[in-house]
Amino acid sequence: MHTEVLPIEGTHTVQQGDMSPAIVVLSPSLVVLYANRGGTAVLQELKGTEEEAALQIPASVAVYLADGILKNIDVRRKSHLYAPFSISCSIQGPARVWYCQAFGLPSRDEIDRSRIVLLFSDKPTRCDLPEQRKLLLASSNPLPLLSAPVLETSFM
Repeated sequence: MHTEVLPIEGTHTVQQGDMSPAIVVLSPSLVVLYANRGGTAVLQELKGTEEEAALQIPASVAVYLADGILKNIDVRRKSHLYAPFSISCSIQGPARVWYCQAFGLPSRDEIDRSRIVLLFSDKPTRCDLPEQRKLLLASSNPLPLLSAPVLETSFM
């Protein structure tokens, strides 16, 4: 299997309230295939590093989220369900809370052709209201927290 790794765009600091989407695309092997400037900045903040080479593998909290999406993709593929799906969650980073809309894009051909797309924002959406969320510890590191994901079967 050949996986083309697209370059991560240059570094960019995401300002609070920045309206440009922060986008990260992951392969089923949890390698970053693409990240725009905003996505790169989110990955840097969550991983705590500025080194672009270290950003090819996302922070543990993003891996935890993506692994859950991969398991869902696998179950759906075994049931012959190939429709895209999404989940919403929030991640407590060192500087702010990130609201994430994560999309699972199953492939009919093989799981290795499936993709995970993460859209990050520091502005909550309707379904991200605090009273609807409970934060869960995503790793042994006490800083990154991941909210309990809410499964959605259609795009927003």
